[in-house]
Amino acid sequence: MVRLESSALMQDCDVSLRQTLATNIRIMLLNKRMTNRDFAEQLGEEESTVSLWVRGKREPRLEKIGEMAKVFGVDPSLLISEATDHVENEAEKLARIEQGMRIKIANEIAAPAGAIVRILAKKSPVKKN
Repeated sequence: MVRLESSALMQDCDVSLRQTLATNIRIMLLNKRMTNRDFAEQLGEEESTVSLWVRGKREPRLEKIGEMAKVFGVDPSLLISEATDHVENEAEKLARIEQGMRIKIANEIAAPAGAIVRILAKKSPVKKN
């Protein structure tokens, strides 16, 4: 009975570590503006394998975590640590960057649209009753 409980506990730990690693990899990929494909190429892995890591479906071998850390330029412990200040700060910074990108895109779309409306308004005769 104890054996089953410890086995279940180990599975829970494995899932938790896998999810933590997956979250940290996603944050680092966003921070480096890398795609799964770019990351896979740098690690000499298949893109589908990296996708499994990023989604928390599989965990990489220990030596691969060291290679990932080198690609990201961080200490390997940051990849397997629960939300550290560093990771939280990176996530906050990424959220600000993403928000800024959304605003920039919206402005880039709105400016031409506004210009078109003004041009059409000048060309369209206004009907007076």
